[in-house]
Amino acid sequence: MPAHNNWIGDDALDKAAPLLKIPKELARLTLNFSGAEYITAVLDQWGIDPEKLQYLGHGAYAQAYWVKNDRKKIIKFTRDSTDAEALMNVLLKPDKSLVKVYKIAKLGPNDVHAILAEKLLQLSGSEKKGWYNFFNYVYYHNISPALYGGVCPEWTEELTDRLKADEIPSDFQKQIKQCVVWGKALESRQIDFFDLHAGNVMKRGRQDVIIELGLATAPHKKIPVITLD
Repeated sequence: MPAHNNWIGDDALDKAAPLLKIPKELARLTLNFSGAEYITAVLDQWGIDPEKLQYLGHGAYAQAYWVKNDRKKIIKFTRDSTDAEALMNVLLKPDKSLVKVYKIAKLGPNDVHAILAEKLLQLSGSEKKGWYNFFNYVYYHNISPALYGGVCPEWTEELTDRLKADEIPSDFQKQIKQCVVWGKALESRQIDFFDLHAGNVMKRGRQDVIIELGLATAPHKKIPVITLD
């Protein structure tokens, strides 16, 4: 799946939206993703006014928007089907350490999924630094989750054993404890997740939360498909 980094910028959207006679954020979506009619359809079916979308940002495969008339929700459009498949398992079996998912749909025949999820809080500067330092350490010392089958009990047991043996700095005790929680949650859902890093951790209150599960493998669950009927 190729990365899509050439997203349409704000300058182009400011010019395009009036010509298309549609809201700016709907223009951003329809110009960046194929199947504009399906994007309009999913917003309509989920009761989301495109005028109430506020652009939050994008990654290699996805764009996220805050649903301003429902302050606790965001909608993400993604080309990463692995993220959608894994999050469908989370929708069916929620866990407080994983992002809360309300709805997922595939947009017709297009390789795009819409995901309606909770809006979480950014980590503080010190919290983010702690996670960056932790992941830099485990990857540099060859104890990354990818080498142990993902974020799973086998990986977290290795981390815990090394911490007890003073082979890992005690500064990372909090991060390891949280990884133990994630390992159990993902294992119970049969989700193999290898791409855990500081960029996909946010928080709900004091709870650190994994916000996306891209590049994961998970049991196949039926995802609703948006049609134009």
